[in-house]
Amino acid sequence: MKHSMDLTEGAEILAGRFGRAALLSLKDRLTAHAHAQTHLIIKLGGPDQVFVVDGQTVPLTADRAVVVNPWQEHHYTPTDTAAISSYLALYINPGWLRRASDLFDGCGLPGFFERPSIRVDERAQGLARELRDLIHALEGRNERAEDVIVALMTHFVRAENAGRKAAQGFVDFRIRRAVEQMQDNPDQQYDLDALARSVGLSRSRFNVLFKDTVGVGPGIYGNAIRIEAAVSALADRASAQDVAADLGFSSPGNFNRFFRYHTGVSPAKFKRSLHDIG
Repeated sequence: MKHSMDLTEGAEILAGRFGRAALLSLKDRLTAHAHAQTHLIIKLGGPDQVFVVDGQTVPLTADRAVVVNPWQEHHYTPTDTAAISSYLALYINPGWLRRASDLFDGCGLPGFFERPSIRVDERAQGLARELRDLIHALEGRNERAEDVIVALMTHFVRAENAGRKAAQGFVDFRIRRAVEQMQDNPDQQYDLDALARSVGLSRSRFNVLFKDTVGVGPGIYGNAIRIEAAVSALADRASAQDVAADLGFSSPGNFNRFFRYHTGVSPAKFKRSLHDIG
């Protein structure tokens, strides 16, 4: 089913095996957050904006895109709220990319894209416009959408010579236990002091070791797990009120604010604007 929305009013979101592709118009800030997916942001219209990735200021312009590796912290505050900028935002599952081509081996690891700013040339602009049009007029054309996503990512990987320095870090068994606890219980807002004690670490040592191992702090990681759980439930047509209760929020209003600060849209708007191609 297709849900059409004007870009100035919110979003259109395509979901499938690859992850998500969204057309967004963001008027509000996005809080510091991270994703398990490779995240690519291409400007489609409106004034230039700026993202911050791992503390580095990254311009988003007609010829510069923002790319964020899995578990890289990033946030956004609009520089011009009088005029709305529109974006193509991709959240691509690393496992799906690896199955698409050997070129993406290591795409789920830190440092796959060495720089968060990448050039958008004429070829990339054409692929981005084609994907935008597929999202606007989707009628069971899932294979073409996936082909365009692979072509776009292939173009950027080759242009940036990505993947040369991606390396798997040593996974500390205590952090692995903490991560498993957080993944198994997305409905909990963790007492991080208690979580650190449960794996035999002081809070300060736990924070440092967690970020060194995972790439972000435990608070941001826990929030990312809750967001993905919410996205999955909303895609399965659960109500925002039920999702809020299932994820342990004290009220639907608190959940709505949490979701919007992390995604740029409300849960209701996300649900209305979703196209699931399986």
